[in-house]
Amino acid sequence: MKKSKVGRNAPCPCGSGNKYKKCCLEKDAAARFAGREAGADAPAGQAGGIAVAVPESLADMNAAVERLTWTQPQYGDIAKELVTHLAERFTWDEINATTLLWFAYSREQEPVVQKPGVVFAALEYSLSVMTGRPNVTKAEVAKRYDVSAGSVSKRIGELHPYVARTLEALAS
Repeated sequence: MKKSKVGRNAPCPCGSGNKYKKCCLEKDAAARFAGREAGADAPAGQAGGIAVAVPESLADMNAAVERLTWTQPQYGDIAKELVTHLAERFTWDEINATTLLWFAYSREQEPVVQKPGVVFAALEYSLSVMTGRPNVTKAEVAKRYDVSAGSVSKRIGELHPYVARTLEALAS
């Protein structure tokens, strides 16, 4: 049986009474991004018992980014550039999770991005926190991307709910 597409502003099919975008959108996007349908009983990295390749190179990761349906082309471009920035310091799984975080945030909030460096810094800092790298500071990532620490802090605050939801979606 084919599932019908749920609109962002439609009631969530889980029955919570919330809009889909405020409830299960990120979880479903995480499942699709990981190559499996939401609610499937297959273990992470598998879709219906078939192994799904995890991106393990810059080319694979960029291809995964291109397969996503971005609400604006700029968001996909930011994701590809983010992958390049993170490639030397983080694992592909961590980069994949961060790209998913950006995907969920950009789909729901449709942020205005005047300086992509602020997004890169905020996402890298959030990733550092999620992966237990407490020695990374907001000032350090702001300097790396030549943006203000205040702008980075503001964007980190906006990303915070998505960090929690992304971690939850990836854990399920």
